[in-house]
Formats: sequence, C-alpha cells, structure tokens
Amino acid sequence: MKNLKKLQDSFGAFHGSTCIGERGQLVIPKSLRMSLELKKGDKFFVMDKGGAIVLVPAEIMEKFLSDITKHIKASKK
Repeated sequence: MKNLKKLQDSFGAFHGSTCIGERGQLVIPKSLRMSLELKKGDKFFVMDKGGAIVLVPAEIMEKFLSDITKHIKASKK
C-alpha cells in the first residue's frame, strides 16, 4: 500500500487503462474526461517525460509560454 501511495503522489489519481487503436488513437477514460471537464475538440500538446506520455491542454501551455515571454522581456530591460 505504501508503494501505491507513492505512485498516486507522483502521478495523480488512477482513472483506468486504454490502448492505442489501429490509427494511433487513444481513448481518455470517461472519469478523467469528466474530472478535467474535457470536451470534443480540446487541443493538447503531447510530450514525453521519462517514457511517460504527457498531455498538456493548449490553454495551459499558452499561459505558461505567455508568462515565460513576459519574464524574458522584463529581464532585458
């Protein structure tokens, strides 16, 4: 049980499993889609981190990049 707690602390809640379909598509489990309020057409950046697939919603990435850009501009003044 201690290892399960460490895993949950590192990766978050478990929402099920999925597999890659014939055309390379993944289905995100319904419980996770509902929890994160994901809907058809939402866009994501896809990255890997140590062999794990990471999906970052585009609006979160846009905010992050905007903040970084502001810090870069401020550091040049």
